[in-house]
Order: sequence, then C-alpha cells, then structure tokens
Amino acid sequence: MGDASTTPATSSEKQRLEALLAHLRGNAEFPALSAQVSRIQVLAGDEQENLHRLAEEILKDVALTQKLLRVVNAAPHVAHRGGVSTVSRALSLIGLDAVRGIAASLVLLEQWKDRAQSQRLREAYARALLAAQMAAELCGQGPEREEVFLAGLFQGLGRMLTECFFPAEAQRIRAEAQGDPAREHAAVLKHLGVGYDALTQAVARDWGFPEALCRAMERPAGPVPPRPPQDRVEWVRWVAAAGTDLADAWLRGASEGSGEGFRRLSARYGHLVNQSSEMVAETARQARSNYLALLEAVDLARSLSAPEWTAWLRSEQTDPLHPVSGTASPAPAT
Repeated sequence: MGDASTTPATSSEKQRLEALLAHLRGNAEFPALSAQVSRIQVLAGDEQENLHRLAEEILKDVALTQKLLRVVNAAPHVAHRGGVSTVSRALSLIGLDAVRGIAASLVLLEQWKDRAQSQRLREAYARALLAAQMAAELCGQGPEREEVFLAGLFQGLGRMLTECFFPAEAQRIRAEAQGDPAREHAAVLKHLGVGYDALTQAVARDWGFPEALCRAMERPAGPVPPRPPQDRVEWVRWVAAAGTDLADAWLRGASEGSGEGFRRLSARYGHLVNQSSEMVAETARQARSNYLALLEAVDLARSLSAPEWTAWLRSEQTDPLHPVSGTASPAPAT
C-alpha cells in the first residue's frame, strides 16, 4: 500500500509534519543522533577523499565499526571474496553509499540500545532488516542489490523513529493495528497526522541523505505496475516495497499458521523480478538464511521475544507458503 505522502501534502499535513519535526528537534536525544548521522552523510567532493573521511568518521566509534564490519561480512557476496577486516575494505567492496547508509541505520540502533524503548526499536529494526534482506534477494546479485537493500531498510525508518521519539503514539498504533498493514497505516495517520513515509522523507532530508536514496526509500503509490519499470530508481522503489510487504506477510503468516498473505503478495509482485510465487518462496528461504547471519551481526538474534518473532524464528518456519502454526514459547533469556 502506497503512503499518502507520495501525493502533494495539504497545508494541514505540512503543519503536522512541521510539528513532528519540532518535537524531534526538541528531544534531547535527537540533535546528537542527527549530528552523528549527518556527519556520515555530508561527505562531498572527491570520492577517494570521501572514502578516507568516511572511514575516519566511522572509526571514531568502536562499537559502530565492529557492528558495521559484521554486517558487511554477513553479505554472501562479500564472504565469498575473502571477508572484510577494515572499514576501507568494506568501502571498496560495497561502495560509499552502501556503507554510509548501513552506518547511519546502525547509529540509530546503537544510540538507543539502553533506552526504555530499546526493545520496541530492536523489533522495528529487525523488521526493517528482514524487509531489506528480502528485497535484496529478490533483486539477486545485480548492480542494484545494495541500493535495493538500503531502500528496503529505510522504508522502515518512520516506524523506528516513532518507536524512539513518539512512544505513546507508537503504543496506540500497535494496539489498533494488531499486525495488519492496512490498519497500521490508518492508525499512523490518526495518531501522527501523517504517514510513516512523510516522516521518513522529512528526517532523511534533514539528515542530508542523498537525493537518489531519498527517492528510492519512498514507498511508491498506486497499483503495482504490470511490467517492471524502466526507470531504475522506480524499479528499486517497487522491489524494496515488495520486500517490505512480503516480510510483514511472512511474519504475520508464521504466527497465524497461514501462507495465504505471502502467496497473494508473491503473485502481486513476482513479475517485477520475473519470479512465480513458488520462486519467491524459495528466494525467501534464501533470504532467511542470510538474514539470520545479519541478526547475529547486529546482536539481535536472542532479543526478539514478540510472538510473531518467536514463531518465525522456529526452525520449522522455513516455508512462507506453508508455515507451521505459531505456538512458540518466547526465546530464552541470555
């Protein structure tokens, strides 16, 4: 489902968005977070100088450096090329934009790891990461893989920001949504006054995200195009949206023991990547394998205790079209 922000905003929506941004900037945590993300994003000029400056910026934070290297090493195409032990090597393998984007998302996770909302943020981040991995696997090993991964990851930024900075609204949204994307979208509009996507776009531009990434991470509106878009960024947006929707359907299906939602979305999106529903399911199984490595990389593997996650993480939940009814117990504490 496309977000309302993909159409021109009304004056009331603009006013509400300005109020949300004012609330964010007035939060003691947000300026520091913005400054760190902006330092990572603002690099400009000569690419080789950029690589050196970005590496220096990331290396200032030991925890961020270690987590970034683990995330990059979790990527199959990186592992097959001998792995990565330095930020400079990561930059050379997956590129400036990919490292910059992954680092920016990890800053959010690191900044809030000891806050009251940290568990909800971890679950929102895990959901965005699953969407990103699903989108990347749909894309295959083509040149757009990292771009698709980032677009899928940051299409979940609005939910993460809401969990961090609007916890009361986030609680009401969850209560009304009950895991259903359509109800969630309605609840977000009701309690925030704008959609997640509008909040995502406003904050991404405030943080200095590249315009190409801002466009790619904006969910497309309207029906799925009958043929893959010729415009590369438009195709990236749709594949990222497919990853997001399929990930949500897979999580919900695992807890309900139903693959119908995943099957329906596979039929809706599969032609964009020339895959049948069964092929999309096989792609999802590969995504799951790689995703579990990512969870370990960002230290989330044992901290996801919500019912949909405990059901999905069971070893039986490898087939999104025929999931086992989810009656799993919460993951053991560590």
